Amino acid sequence: MRSELAVIGVYEQAGARFVDQRFVTPFGEIDLAFEKDGVLILVEVKSVGDCGFAEIRLGARQKRRLINTAEFFLSYLSEVELRLALVDSRNKVQIFDEF
Repeated sequence: MRSELAVIGVYEQAGARFVDQRFVTPFGEIDLAFEKDGVLILVEVKSVGDCGFAEIRLGARQKRRLINTAEFFLSYLSEVELRLALVDSRNKVQIFDEF
């Protein structure tokens, strides 16, 4: 929850509007959803502790779940972006567009 709040702060500072948290779809749950300039941004949040950002990897099953969730939204909207946000023990947030 603390990690999600840190990510919400980063996106709101960038001008995105918070839409939903822990949104459930037929394919799984997405941690956070934002809207900016007509684009829905879906964010998977991971807490990484002190191991560093480079140590985090998403498994094939989790990647497929996230992609299926984004495709679910694309059936209703024209623009959806999927991102990964990593939050360390000091609440430093790093966001990845590709993972």
